[in-house]
Amino acid sequence: MQKIKKNKANKTYVLIFEALDMHLTKDVGSIPYVLARDYKYDSYLVCHDIGQEFANEYVLRFLKIIKIKPIKYLQSDDKRTFYILSYLLFLIKNAKNIDVIQFYHNTVVSRLTAFAYKLLNPKGFVYLKLDAGHYAAEEKKYKLNFIISLKKSFKTIVRKIFEKSLDLISTETYNAFNAYKLSFPERKNKIIHIPNGIDFKFLKSLGVEHSQKTDKENLIITVARIGIKEKNNQMMLNALNGLEMKDWKFAFIGPIEHSFDSEIKAFYSQNPQLIEKVIFTGAISNRKELYSWYGKAKAFCLTSPSESFCIAMSDSLYFGCEIISTPVISFDDITNKNEFGYKIRDVDDLRDVLKRIIDGRIDICVNFEKIVAYSKRFDWTDICEKLDKRFGGRN
Repeated sequence: MQKIKKNKANKTYVLIFEALDMHLTKDVGSIPYVLARDYKYDSYLVCHDIGQEFANEYVLRFLKIIKIKPIKYLQSDDKRTFYILSYLLFLIKNAKNIDVIQFYHNTVVSRLTAFAYKLLNPKGFVYLKLDAGHYAAEEKKYKLNFIISLKKSFKTIVRKIFEKSLDLISTETYNAFNAYKLSFPERKNKIIHIPNGIDFKFLKSLGVEHSQKTDKENLIITVARIGIKEKNNQMMLNALNGLEMKDWKFAFIGPIEHSFDSEIKAFYSQNPQLIEKVIFTGAISNRKELYSWYGKAKAFCLTSPSESFCIAMSDSLYFGCEIISTPVISFDDITNKNEFGYKIRDVDDLRDVLKRIIDGRIDICVNFEKIVAYSKRFDWTDICEKLDKRFGGRN
């Protein structure tokens, strides 16, 4: 098992997360590599070796990957809970050389691993990043029930020990941040708001600047794994069904789930006139090519029934795209409390907004400058500066 070598000049940052290559462009990869790139951390992502390959050359310039072998006989999916044993072996060897350790989600694995880390390195710093917007409200109910019925139980003791292990907790939205503080006033000094960001430096390294209004075309996009249940892309197809698109186009950008192929085929069968108007690009691995779609688009559309914080939607702000979205938990944060954006609740709402845009009754670029200016609040460099200060800054 690989041993981390401590550089006295830099803080060592370790994220434990079962990652795939796609996670490197999300907050999972962005936080540790931006800390490394901009604040001189030695950052590591620790995950199990399940045959995954990491190909993001830009991120890998700053972020080191440690893939640990699952303990023999505990390698199947139904036994992943036991991956904690591998983590514990990793920490026994490395905890003393880790200044900051990060976990996602308040799970049994993160609780026990954080506790073990603190035992092995009492001076170490534990950071827990939450992404479920409803987490605080649910945990409050859980906590009250626990106090009433199992106040002296072993689980209560374990939870209290875990809480002492935590040095910092972050939520992605202000709604969750405020709810968490109300639910757990005793933790108010440990909780901060950390949204998912936009990597301005990476975009500029690609030569991708903020869009100009003149760059915009009559184009609306969505960016996701097309066809997965969580994105509810069927709602978009239903809204587009039979719609007179005129000189507008709607692009579905991203890899397409095999199960969604039949839905696309049925849509084109019913709407042969829309074959050139409703576009499915498939996966786009070249980031500059992907961002060129954002640059041309006038609006970004999201139809998820629920979602904590859509990174593709925050990326769209950089390019001045108007937001059309269901009322996901991050909508208020993304649109500055609905200062711009169109909130839709069902397919009829979406169809109505699309029709008004296409017919020219909505000037979809009216908020362009406002959106570009607002996007600067989501710069990953500034967000990670807030974390760096909480971690104690440079050694």
